[in-house]
Amino acid sequence: MHKVLSFYYSNRKIIWTAILAIALMIILLQTLNNDAKKRNLKINTNDEINSSSNTTIYPNNQEDSLSSNYNSEKIQDEKLKLISAFLEKCNNGKIEEAYDLLSTDCKEEMFPVLEKFKNDYTDLVFNTAKTYDIKLWMSGKYSIYKISIYENALATGVANNNAIDSYYTVVEENNDYKININNFIAKEELNKENSNDYVKVNIISRKVYIDYEEYEIKITNNTHKTILMDGYRKNNSLYLKDSTGTEKTAYINEIPERLLVVNPLITITRTIKFNKTYTEKISSSSISFEDIILDYEEYKKQDNNNEYNNVSYINIGV
Repeated sequence: MHKVLSFYYSNRKIIWTAILAIALMIILLQTLNNDAKKRNLKINTNDEINSSSNTTIYPNNQEDSLSSNYNSEKIQDEKLKLISAFLEKCNNGKIEEAYDLLSTDCKEEMFPVLEKFKNDYTDLVFNTAKTYDIKLWMSGKYSIYKISIYENALATGVANNNAIDSYYTVVEENNDYKININNFIAKEELNKENSNDYVKVNIISRKVYIDYEEYEIKITNNTHKTILMDGYRKNNSLYLKDSTGTEKTAYINEIPERLLVVNPLITITRTIKFNKTYTEKISSSSISFEDIILDYEEYKKQDNNNEYNNVSYINIGV
């Protein structure tokens, strides 16, 4: 006992410093844990969600938080279970069952046949055992989830914290829920039309992605001259305007000039992509062609195309 007391008195400052440091660390960890519990709304799901998943709803920093009423929570719970079931089927090699959970639009847009889904998605993303996080990113017109997929270190023996991030959207189809993957949000039928003396333009449909919108557009040349729908003379003569009045330019560099040439009295259909990031609060309002060349043959003869002025314009609400 004398030795113990002697050791204590000789080292009491060190001993009490260590005790206080440990106590402060415990208090700090408890505080951080409680804060995390307050910030995050955990969703408890059934046996569809196993140890390879971590499903969490976070209040969206772009949109209003998810309604707390029972029906809304029940719907979100069903959607989370659907996404988790899809990921588990991909993870376990049940490719056909996973494919059946995709929406018709998603299949038509990306994976028209099962083999393409396997080659272009599951074989690339789920080539080894994976774990994943599911987080609600946006709730409103569409329920969009951010999916982070990681290597399963326990299964592969490889510690890799680099995630494959993408966005899934749950949509209703024939009174059931289906999934759009790879940042594809939805396809929307529009059928909006406008015309002038020279052209008629019909906006058939819109495909909405996380970071751009893609429009299927039918163009009819009403004249006896070959026209060019954009002169490629300015960066902003073909654009999409949003509800705030901001102009979102087309990816004109992805469209060869020949694809915007319309022969006399002919109708063509083209797909044009615009640089608009998806947000619930800002919608698209119109598409404008502001530099339509009305005589393409004459235009090509110009020494300086910038001096050509036989042009027209048209605006179509979407």
